[in-house]
Amino acid sequence: MQQRAQDEAVQAYLNHIGELLLDKDKPLRQSIEGDKPRTLARARTLTVLRRLDGERKCSVVTFLYEAALISKDHLILNLRHSDLSGVNLAMTNLGGVNLSVALLSEASFFTCNLSGANLRVAAMPEASLLLSNLSEANLPSANLLSAKLPNANLSEADLRGATGLTYDRISTTKSLEGAPCPTARSTRTDSKTESTARMRGRTNKPRLHGTGQRVSP
Repeated sequence: MQQRAQDEAVQAYLNHIGELLLDKDKPLRQSIEGDKPRTLARARTLTVLRRLDGERKCSVVTFLYEAALISKDHLILNLRHSDLSGVNLAMTNLGGVNLSVALLSEASFFTCNLSGANLRVAAMPEASLLLSNLSEANLPSANLLSAKLPNANLSEADLRGATGLTYDRISTTKSLEGAPCPTARSTRTDSKTESTARMRGRTNKPRLHGTGQRVSP
């Protein structure tokens, strides 16, 4: 029964957004910030996402992406603060998508193409980014606490200010070539050893592959 209710909610949402896109007087794509069509579309989107499971959230996101409504280069529908927790976007193509300030905890981006995506200040704790393509993605101040990064492509990605990164997890990525990174800490660091090393003035810290940046051991 719950699944049927979610399916009906998704269908009603898609119909509503479709009507806004095809409106003869002021189609959604021709609206500007503050116009009624955009306000209605955003309100409906935030409301429906809170009611859906991960698979159906994926249906909404891919629909909006394919309708060219959430591209960072021409953003029509802003998904900031939208509840996309647990969304399953595995194996999808979302290059250049704008998901800044979205709630993406425990989201699955397995093998997802997020190249050039705007994920600024996105909340992504425990998100799965295995084998994902995040090349040239913008992740400043993103929350990546316990995010799974094995074999993720982060080349040229902007990770400045991103939180929750450790050297142990960053070292599992496929590439960090040219990626500006925050200082990452090892989960294996012993606080007493670290304090002693600082007193002795040790500076032999490992570098992140491809960045030339030193990180705390």
